[in-house]
Amino acid sequence: LGASKDADLILRALRSGASEFVVNGDDDDLLRAIVRLSHPKADGGSGKIAAIVPAKGGVGTTAIATNLAGVLQAAKSRTCLVDLDLHFGDVLSFLDISSAYSISDLIGNMRRLDAELLDSSLTKHASGVSVLSQSHRLDEAEHINLESISSMLAFLRQHFDAIIVDGIRGFTEVSLAALDVCDNILLICTQDVPSVRNARRCIEIFNQLGYATEKTHVVLNRYTKRSQIDLTVVEETIGLPVAATVANDFPSIIRSVNTGVMLSEVAPRSKLAEDIAALAAIVRGDGAKPRKRGLLSGLFSGKVEAHGA
Repeated sequence: LGASKDADLILRALRSGASEFVVNGDDDDLLRAIVRLSHPKADGGSGKIAAIVPAKGGVGTTAIATNLAGVLQAAKSRTCLVDLDLHFGDVLSFLDISSAYSISDLIGNMRRLDAELLDSSLTKHASGVSVLSQSHRLDEAEHINLESISSMLAFLRQHFDAIIVDGIRGFTEVSLAALDVCDNILLICTQDVPSVRNARRCIEIFNQLGYATEKTHVVLNRYTKRSQIDLTVVEETIGLPVAATVANDFPSIIRSVNTGVMLSEVAPRSKLAEDIAALAAIVRGDGAKPRKRGLLSGLFSGKVEAHGA
């Protein structure tokens, strides 16, 4: 029991082992808390988990992840953005926010958290997106393993309509735990040789891991029509169709990052904002279709060698 719903007080209570937090004198809320503890929520959940995976460093995954989360939240989907780069995550910086509640805190308190306490604990961006990262608690990052990440994402699935996972770097134990449980992988690459080659390697690894082909969606970021490495070359090289392209608009994205707001605020009518908004259909699984390939595209495999991809 506490005098008021103070966020810092709730956080201290949770870290001390509390299962519920009720304002002193609120008998109705106290009764509801007792009922919730007596009838724990069943496992499972219908929230969709999407991992934003870079083919290589610097392809713009965090910009896509943050703004995609904002699009989903604006569409009335309760959304959580998770930064799994436990040491050098950029999500908090991109959104210009700080967080006192970390991934390790959530993992340690999942059995005591209900929807209300979870909502009170997580940091929220002005857009309404809930954000979860390891933040400054780097000393606890080494204790986060495959099992805890799997449990955490399953827990978030119960409480959110959409979970966007950023910060996947390579095929570490933590990254694999997220990729195993996610519903969709958005593989982000750009129109350069290292990125396209790495995208092909990623898809080969996904196949070895037994992921269904339908789970992976290739997204070509900073797309320009005049690039020598065009859509056909990318598709022939990596072996999958390009599901979506995202416009190249550095001025808009850097303005968004430097002000800590979503693209929908700084450049709502830009092609970049439109393209990222279109990715929401992939996360929801409501019929996003990949770009159609020409019937003769298979005849021109020589382009792959000619362009060096």
